[in-house]
Amino acid sequence: MTWQQKIGRIRELADGNMTVVLFAGLTPKGAPAEFLDELRKRWPFLPDSYVTFLSVTDGAQFDLFVLFGSGRSPYPAIFPENDRRERDERTSGIAIGEDASGGEFVILPNGIIQILRSDPPEPPDTVAANFDDLLDQVMLGPRYHSFFGKARKHTDWGDFLRKEGWAPS
Repeated sequence: MTWQQKIGRIRELADGNMTVVLFAGLTPKGAPAEFLDELRKRWPFLPDSYVTFLSVTDGAQFDLFVLFGSGRSPYPAIFPENDRRERDERTSGIAIGEDASGGEFVILPNGIIQILRSDPPEPPDTVAANFDDLLDQVMLGPRYHSFFGKARKHTDWGDFLRKEGWAPS
């Protein structure tokens, strides 16, 4: 199942499933076309899958992960988030989201997704080969729990992913 199908399923369940209500945030509309055009002008290397994601979600929250949007949704706006951050010498990427500890998800010009942790500063970790992998495998899939090491073995979101067949039992 692709991330697009998973997002469709999450939207189907949004009214009646308390786990989805509490741990997944998706807006009903995507980011405005003029925002997407500006995004492409500012960072032409961004992968099509990321721009497509924003066109259908305008940012999102999946449990402890937040992905930035246009600023017209409840999620932090990508332009000010990148403008306010001091350019981190550890990466040439663009911040697209963060985890609960403030670690930044960045897309590198080659499409690889890294996380930058600043407290304490650590070398960047590659978390996904590309944006599709970040959504399909990490945020909405089988590598969700491995992202946290042994710190989060049992979570409501992880249980939801297993129940949907998106993560192993």
